[in-house]
Amino acid sequence: MVVAFNVDVLEVSSTPLELLIVVVIVAAVAAFGFFMATIVGAPFVDKRWPADEPLNPIEMLWGESGGYIQRTFRGLDLGTSKDLASQFQEVKYKAGDTIIEQGDPATHFYVIKDGSVEVSQAVDTGAARREDVINQFGPGQSFGETAILRRTARTYL
Repeated sequence: MVVAFNVDVLEVSSTPLELLIVVVIVAAVAAFGFFMATIVGAPFVDKRWPADEPLNPIEMLWGESGGYIQRTFRGLDLGTSKDLASQFQEVKYKAGDTIIEQGDPATHFYVIKDGSVEVSQAVDTGAARREDVINQFGPGQSFGETAILRRTARTYL
């Protein structure tokens, strides 16, 4: 026997659907509370623990290229991977700019950070010369390694 003396009680429902609704509501309230705590508490945390020094440029490059390096060059230790990342240099191209041309010397390897690249091949048809699109690359993909590995001029393959 349970006797109540001016007590507020939350009663948990007994059907699975009602129990699920209660769990969802409690989770939503908890998530909202956590969200509000991070918004209210962030200025205090930022004041208490300011950055000691600006971000290292190598670490910033690692943040942008590290995932690509680890996926592409599996088995490299972290130090060697970061050394490789330190050799990356960000270059921006406008739409329509030519990055490399068929026959150019192979001096760079390219990894697409954002945007897309279209690869075309010059084809002589006797009377005329045309450009055929033979490949397209997007973010996270790379190109330009063939000529470097073969030590030849830029190719269309």
